[in-house]
Amino acid sequence: MLLIALLSIAIGIFVIGNAARMLELLRMPVPLRWELYPIPKGPRERQRYGGSYFEESDWWTRPQNAGRRGELIFMAKEVLFLRSVRDNFPALWLPSWLLHWGMYLYLAGVLSAVAIVPGLKVSALAATLFGISCAAGLLGSASVLLLRVWHPRLRAFTSRGAILNLLLLASIFASGLLALMTSPIPLDAMLRTVERSTASPILITHLVLAGFFLAYFPFTHMTHAYMKFFAWHGVRWDDRPAMRTPRAAETLTKNLRRKVAWAAPHIADHDAATWVDVVADNSGRGAAKRA
Repeated sequence: MLLIALLSIAIGIFVIGNAARMLELLRMPVPLRWELYPIPKGPRERQRYGGSYFEESDWWTRPQNAGRRGELIFMAKEVLFLRSVRDNFPALWLPSWLLHWGMYLYLAGVLSAVAIVPGLKVSALAATLFGISCAAGLLGSASVLLLRVWHPRLRAFTSRGAILNLLLLASIFASGLLALMTSPIPLDAMLRTVERSTASPILITHLVLAGFFLAYFPFTHMTHAYMKFFAWHGVRWDDRPAMRTPRAAETLTKNLRRKVAWAAPHIADHDAATWVDVVADNSGRGAAKRA
């Protein structure tokens, strides 16, 4: 019962922690507009060469394509195939793909085992998914860890936190695989032994590690799993005219009233009190403002 209580607390921290992170993200000031094309919006022929609706004369008089089909297709390719990693860092692609798919299949296997309905033959499927996930995840996490320590492109900015995350994932997959290989009963029956307090030490170790991961997850950069949506949809691809979104215009106006507290060569050299002063400056001197 103690293990179930600890897992329940971990799940609660996971849910509340991620909700708090998303709420914090939604409350952040409007980010700077990238407007770097191509983006997966608008006509496909325009996406091929990186065009935008700004090419159209009198674009402000015409309705804009607000569909998200292109965005969803892009996100699906990124989530399922890690296309950006494959294109920009081929050596990292396969290990990362195995690690991510290990986590996807792990979740599918556990949910299949927990949600088994009498009469449905999914016990073998759950065990198969769980076994494949642990093997793929262990290989992927170990390979990514090796690359982060060895590869010059990654070693320079590999933090101790990143190494800890990979070691934790590898230990979860390794203990899960070991528990499955040494158990004489199906996966769903293994999970029921937790309720009866008859779980094996290996399974207990695995569940403790998994519970710690759930409670730890919201406080790490691994939250990029869902923050990517906000970064893509709300930053990289948001090219909506502010004039057509009153709420966005109101938020931008509020941001311009914020105090200026940093210096850069492109900030006006007078002692600007707010960003309105900086934006309104037309001296062109470009000297750094003294914060």
